[in-house]
Amino acid sequence: MAFPTLATISSLPQPYDTERAAVQRERWLAAADDAISHELSADATGSALLDAVFGNSPFLAQSLVRHPGILARWATQGPEACLNAAQARLDEPLAERELIAQLRHARAEVAIAVALNDIAGLWQWREVTAALSTFAEIACQAGLAHVLRQAQNAGRIGDLDADDPQATSGFIILGLGKLGGRELNYSSDIDLIVLWDDERFSCTSDDGPQSVCVRLTRQLVKLLEERTADGHVLRTDLRLRPDPGATPVALSVDAAELYYESLGQNWERAALIKARTIAGDIDAG
Repeated sequence: MAFPTLATISSLPQPYDTERAAVQRERWLAAADDAISHELSADATGSALLDAVFGNSPFLAQSLVRHPGILARWATQGPEACLNAAQARLDEPLAERELIAQLRHARAEVAIAVALNDIAGLWQWREVTAALSTFAEIACQAGLAHVLRQAQNAGRIGDLDADDPQATSGFIILGLGKLGGRELNYSSDIDLIVLWDDERFSCTSDDGPQSVCVRLTRQLVKLLEERTADGHVLRTDLRLRPDPGATPVALSVDAAELYYESLGQNWERAALIKARTIAGDIDAG
């Protein structure tokens, strides 16, 4: 079996804990239980890579034991294949339980592939942060599409585009800070501002658009943050919205504009410098 990705590696870090590296390698081989993983372990560069991963990063070691096939895909097909596989998990509508599982599996695949490229010196930091940021956007988009469909099925919002429920929804998610600048690192939370456009958001609930949008926001946050046996997807921070101590987690565009024009502080306006629409109705954003 050829491992073309390994051929591109010129140097690797030494393991901090060689005993732990050996133990974790055996756990990974047992979990993988296939010939290709044993071939990878026997390869000189592959062995050095396994030592570098298992001897330095408990998180990666645990992730690889839980998802043993990702390393072989990375070594044989390259990092882009891993990133594409992660996105493909989220391309189609899923039942909520399945979406929760697939979001976390996709997050593990991206984290592993990006970290392997980082450890092996194959990517510069810009590529690392861009890939992590792209996944955060994809996760938000998949989660939002799901909760929008739920709201439509429950009769709280009007008909959505069947192929892309976000497209004309009038529901907007802005990414700020490191996410806005495509600078996420491995442990970053994501700074979001959630808005709705009164002219585009079709609320059919007697509760009104604010109540519906707050509910959508909380459902999305739960999908991303809730810890399961597979961990969580992303930590979210909604506190960069206008006057977070006094406002709901989702605001109308008009209310946000009025705040920034009349009451917004300089630092609040500065926080919007890197803001960009990362999910929802891109045209409205």
